Amino acid sequence: MNHIASPPIHAAGTMQSRPSVQIVIPAYRSAVTIGPLIRALLEVLNDYPLKILIVDDCSTDGTRDEILRLAAKHPQVQYYFSHQNNGQQESLRVGLRLADPSFQYVVTMDDDGQHPAEVVPLLLEKAQQGFDLVYAVPYTEGYFADKNRDSTTRRSLITKCGFITERNFHMSRSPMRIAGSFLRDVLFSFFINKPKGIRVSSFRVMTRALAETSAASCKRYFYLSAEAFQYPLTAANIYYPYQERASGRTGYTAGKLVQVYLRLLFTYKIKILP
Repeated sequence: MNHIASPPIHAAGTMQSRPSVQIVIPAYRSAVTIGPLIRALLEVLNDYPLKILIVDDCSTDGTRDEILRLAAKHPQVQYYFSHQNNGQQESLRVGLRLADPSFQYVVTMDDDGQHPAEVVPLLLEKAQQGFDLVYAVPYTEGYFADKNRDSTTRRSLITKCGFITERNFHMSRSPMRIAGSFLRDVLFSFFINKPKGIRVSSFRVMTRALAETSAASCKRYFYLSAEAFQYPLTAANIYYPYQERASGRTGYTAGKLVQVYLRLLFTYKIKILP
């Protein structure tokens, strides 16, 4: 199986080194949050070759009107309006398929304000060190000190699962979000071909080649990270301070989480346990 080709590595810190980046944002009922997010991205990435593609998943509030206003004002902003609600992962597949093939990197991030725009240059800087895929993972104060404590059990869990326990997150974090992250990390660590020690999130950067290869999947059920891990790749993590959701709450319920992860488990290649 061929390795996913990466773009050349550039020296950091100069205008000539700025990689071109396409940002794909699945959006659903984000009329309040999408505007501030786009404006923050445009400010932080003002000296990068940049395009932002918003894939609206058939929102029922004023999200589409806000997207149209943003696109009319900012030429870097593009959009796609889905005709029916397909979910975040399918919106990602659509966005990756529509991404500009001339750009070096593709960043995916959420629409709810929990993924800070200021982290995107850090993701790109890490990717330029030669990684095909880099995830940005939130932490709260004390996490790094806590994970280094002399706890055999904790070290074992981190090594095997790569997850941060609930007590390391801000306590206002949605219980469904906590449960979803926990279940996803366990599933990816024990059953999906995730590189050891890598934490998964929806805030990530990948090379254009990996994005194109993943988006070409014809699987009926698509899950971006699981799809990417079907190919040999190099992956890494960076960490950023946890940020509360700017507005609203997650649409995931316990039933939806179970459904998502059962479909993921049976759709993608399952790693045989020793």
